[in-house]
Amino acid sequence: MADEDLYQYFKIEAREIVSDLNRDILGLERGGDGAEPLARMLRQAHTLKGAARVVRLPRIAEIAHAMEDALAPHRDSPDAVSKEQISRLLQQVDTISSEISALDPPPTAGTPSRPSALEFERVRVGVAEMDALLSGVSETAVQLDGIRRGIELVREIEDRLAAFQQQLTDASPGPRLHETVEEMRLALQHARQGLGMRADSTEREVAEVRGNLDRLRLVPTRLLFPALERAVRDAADMLGKQVVFHTSGREQCLESHVLSALGEALSHLVRNAVAHGIESPQIRLARGKPPCGEISLKIERRADRILFTCSDDGSGIDVDAVRRAAVSRGIVSAACAAALSPADALELIFSPGVTTSASLNEVAGRGIGLEVVREVAGRFKGRVGVRTEVGISTSFEIEVPISLSSVRAILLAAGDLLIWVPLEAVHSAMRLDIDAIVSLAGRSSLLFEGRSIPFIRLAEIMGRPLASGADSRPHLAAIVQAGTELLAVGVDRVIHASEVIVHPLPAAAGRVAMLAGAVFDAQGNPQLVLNPEALLEAAHAASSQPMQPAAPTPHILVIDDSLTSRVLLQSILETGGFKVDLAVSGEDAMAKARERHYSLFVCDVEMPGMNGFEFVSRTREYDYLQGIPSLLVTTRGGADDRRRGAESGARAYIVKGEFSKDSLLETVRSLVG
Repeated sequence: MADEDLYQYFKIEAREIVSDLNRDILGLERGGDGAEPLARMLRQAHTLKGAARVVRLPRIAEIAHAMEDALAPHRDSPDAVSKEQISRLLQQVDTISSEISALDPPPTAGTPSRPSALEFERVRVGVAEMDALLSGVSETAVQLDGIRRGIELVREIEDRLAAFQQQLTDASPGPRLHETVEEMRLALQHARQGLGMRADSTEREVAEVRGNLDRLRLVPTRLLFPALERAVRDAADMLGKQVVFHTSGREQCLESHVLSALGEALSHLVRNAVAHGIESPQIRLARGKPPCGEISLKIERRADRILFTCSDDGSGIDVDAVRRAAVSRGIVSAACAAALSPADALELIFSPGVTTSASLNEVAGRGIGLEVVREVAGRFKGRVGVRTEVGISTSFEIEVPISLSSVRAILLAAGDLLIWVPLEAVHSAMRLDIDAIVSLAGRSSLLFEGRSIPFIRLAEIMGRPLASGADSRPHLAAIVQAGTELLAVGVDRVIHASEVIVHPLPAAAGRVAMLAGAVFDAQGNPQLVLNPEALLEAAHAASSQPMQPAAPTPHILVIDDSLTSRVLLQSILETGGFKVDLAVSGEDAMAKARERHYSLFVCDVEMPGMNGFEFVSRTREYDYLQGIPSLLVTTRGGADDRRRGAESGARAYIVKGEFSKDSLLETVRSLVG
């Protein structure tokens, strides 16, 4: 086994042990059943020591051995472990965790460093395996599509055979020939029915497997608890407070990347509860409270969403102090702050820089405020709220969807443009009369249910030019809801609704507000998913002035054997207003170029079979391809490669990883005119 593989296994095991050690040390500090956790800690430290020696990590082995030495004398008297020893053990666990993190490769340029907490490394490996299985299921879906085409072929043969049988009947041949033709027709009919039943069964099985795999990608929320419990303990220790932390809802599940981000937000909330909410023991006693404060984290499922409630029995939030902090930060004016209701004023606590802390320390009062919590909730299509009773309690709520990747969506078509919209955002659909669209206040509008709502064509919003002629108008309107507002989107067809897995756009594509991600069809081709909120904003910004028929949109052929590169280039080019076709090889591109005229070839260099240099050279050999410019986009950036690209006839050469979205579009526009 390679050293890299061995390190991977060690990191998985070591991170599990570190998490368990954190949990058991904190349990020992709380004074629970100490004998069993202490024996378990001894076994864990011993296991970690041996594993570290196997992979030649003496520093980790030495620390684990020191923990063994510290714990061994207390095997039969766990209650005798002092607070100082507990702190020392936790420091050793932190050091081991840092040593493990140091084994990870440093982030590449332009890649943000990974967060220090809540790595979920083993879970992420599992998710990768699930994604591989999902890919396999997608391949099965491709085979299913082939079965469907086979059914159509059998049906065509049946139709031709029926026509032939009619011709025979008109010619009055012998009865035996009639019988033979009838037998053939029945055999084909049975074959088609069998194929249809098999295809239906396969489709149901694939859908069930995809659903099961999607659920397997979810991870339990209990993975959050050790780090949050440690955060509460360390904050209370630093501030000299007494706090007990309660949790419930361990078995609820979320996607790992959502859970990891929420872990950071919840860590901020529990530290905030210790610093701002829980009073010192002396103040609590003076107020008639027990000296030890309580913080609870409750996680519960509500339909297809998960609710996190973080509560404390502390002093509550001083709403007037929040008003003053918001005014001092320039968030609102003094007059506006005074006019706000208590509930609205309390919302100001999520504004950037708003803090009621009188001092700065490692736990709270650093001017960051709670905007990070709202940002995380918003990033995952969730919400955050707060309630407080002065002197009694404070409660924060974060609610997010269980799964962001698997959504019910509807496929809309405008010409050859196919776009998905989340089904929950589609209010209804209606046919459009010729005079249904009117101009009101400088905007195209549609009268719907007694009120005027914005109207925009799907082709227009995606940057496609509008064709001329009466038949070019959209025949249907999809009524899309964003928040409390409605928008009418003109389309040609509503194709179907389906449960789809939405993949994020590649990072190099930049942030495209209009798009929520991409869906892959049965052949593996990406189809874009619209963001309803951004769609509404674009409709408000669009003019109602009729667009003049534009010159034909440049049609670009992207040629790359890498799916990731094809998706990236397609998303950039389509958001730039171009039509895009995809080819997986030079040979595939030549076949497509024979069927359609393109304005530009965007081609990779390193591909199996015909490489990019050869493809560009080949295009110069055919009259119907001459004059079509080629742009090479490749990882090969050497001078020899650039010279060879120029010699082959490429008009431009871009190195992957070095270009931006804007620079690529600028180059493409210069080539297609």
